[in-house]
Amino acid sequence: MRLAADDALVDSGLAGELQRAFGRDTGVAVKLLSGPASSVLQALERGENDAALSNAPEVERGARKTRPLARALGPTRTNSVAATARRSAWYLQAPAGGTLLEQARTRKACTVVERGVWAMQGGGTGYAELAPGDPRLAVDVRVMRSFRVNHPGAKLFVQWVSGAMGQRVAAGVRGYHAPAR
Repeated sequence: MRLAADDALVDSGLAGELQRAFGRDTGVAVKLLSGPASSVLQALERGENDAALSNAPEVERGARKTRPLARALGPTRTNSVAATARRSAWYLQAPAGGTLLEQARTRKACTVVERGVWAMQGGGTGYAELAPGDPRLAVDVRVMRSFRVNHPGAKLFVQWVSGAMGQRVAAGVRGYHAPAR
């Protein structure tokens, strides 16, 4: 089964933990792919992937039925923040390759990342959380499957990951906890 996930969910370790635990529990092999949320969801819509993990509600709207998986502390308005920043002369688009935090450290720049990414990769010297634990920065992580491809493993993955086992795995990854119901 092909599972695509937003870069932040891969960088934080959440997607990899779910991939390994699901494979261990079910015996279904999962190939994990990553990319920006918009690309991940477009590929899912085209049927190129069987299931996806996303944390970008502004991109998910109207795309397909989603199921809650976890909640992370991080920017809820990433696109709004980015859109505002893009109008500024100092804004730089992060090039492909390497994690966003690595690129920010190299450039001695500021960035906005989810709590899970911060917990996994750490900020490093000169970096700190601006608003730790602020509930207004909560980001919901959702799982969905392609309706163009009817892979039985994808249906099982969505059921497993949105159920008790998947949520237990997600809650065990630093920076994540059970979703709001």
